[in-house]
Amino acid sequence: MQTRRENNSILAKLEFSFIEKFLPHIPPAVTPDHLTYLGLGGACLTALAFVGCLISAAFLPIAIVGLFLNWFGDSFDGNLARYRSKERPRYGFMIDHSVDLLSTTLILIGLGASPYLPFNSACFALIIYLLFCGFVYIKVCSDGVHMLAFGGLGATEFRLLVAAWAFFIHVFRFEDAINTTFIEWPALRGIAIVDLVVGIACCVAFLSFGVVVFRQTAKLRDSDITHLHAAASAKVVELPLRKISA
Repeated sequence: MQTRRENNSILAKLEFSFIEKFLPHIPPAVTPDHLTYLGLGGACLTALAFVGCLISAAFLPIAIVGLFLNWFGDSFDGNLARYRSKERPRYGFMIDHSVDLLSTTLILIGLGASPYLPFNSACFALIIYLLFCGFVYIKVCSDGVHMLAFGGLGATEFRLLVAAWAFFIHVFRFEDAINTTFIEWPALRGIAIVDLVVGIACCVAFLSFGVVVFRQTAKLRDSDITHLHAAASAKVVELPLRKISA
């Protein structure tokens, strides 16, 4: 599947510069598939380590290592294939994005099961992620443009936010605070404050998603209309000649 990649994330230029310099040093025996599975393994490690944080915070550094492995595998697999001119467009697109879905789901569910984020909040974030992923795939099919970031945030920024959030909660010992609920407000009693904040943020993201969809569909509509008019103008209409009797 030939697509045009569009990455407007905050760290895109810095990240690509690093990847470009590191690619020649990857051993020939390492294949893009190896890196893809390394990324998935990193996500599994992250999820398990976050759950392990329920027992001891000593698992937190392991979760950070898992996030790094997930970033390394996910960021280098496709770039390595392009660098070696060994791209397999349809296979690569299928396995890369399937693994991305699995990896992000594992990371968010693991974070939600940890002491660092309520499970409801993790599920809210996962729903928004899957929603934007669905749009990305639809956009690839409709106009061949593969968007890798929204609002300056891509997969790399997501991993950094997860790591920073967990580290922040642990360092300042906010594990109990994130589960604090509203007590004085009867309408919100039993709802964790963090869940409410994350829920509001997800609602804003949902509205932003609607705006993005509206703008993209408007562009495609105008493009289709332009093509139709151009095709109609270029079409030569041949009228049948009438036989003239003497």
